[in-house]
Amino acid sequence: MIIKRHLRVSAEQYYDYLLTHLHIQLKRDVSNTIKKKDLVKGFEVKKTYMHGTEKVSIEFTIEEMSRPELYRISFKTEKGSQFVSHRIKKIRDNFIEDEYEEDFQTNDIKLKLKALIDASRTRQNMAKTISIIEKEIKVKNIKESNKL
Repeated sequence: MIIKRHLRVSAEQYYDYLLTHLHIQLKRDVSNTIKKKDLVKGFEVKKTYMHGTEKVSIEFTIEEMSRPELYRISFKTEKGSQFVSHRIKKIRDNFIEDEYEEDFQTNDIKLKLKALIDASRTRQNMAKTISIIEKEIKVKNIKESNKL
């Protein structure tokens, strides 16, 4: 699934927002000891947890990270892999194109079917999320300009 959106924010602000929220999510879900400076290409962390009565291991990896153009991460379990990326292209000052891509790979036919069924809803949710991110960055910019 690929979603392309034009946003009226800078590439650096958008990328930094994504990185900050990735850091928050990893601290909350994996380990409170992860530092933002640790989030570089090749960073990898594994976590095992119980899902009902099943023990599940997940491996998180930063595949690519190049500020402010590219951000690609992967999540791998025994059942499959999910890849998420943002390719950020500066059009002009405070105007970018974000190409969001999400891909799920598995040999489990039930999971493939579920991914196909959920694809439309996932696309809508991500499009909304990207719009919300843009609004939050704009609000932050207004607040910072009012402080001057």
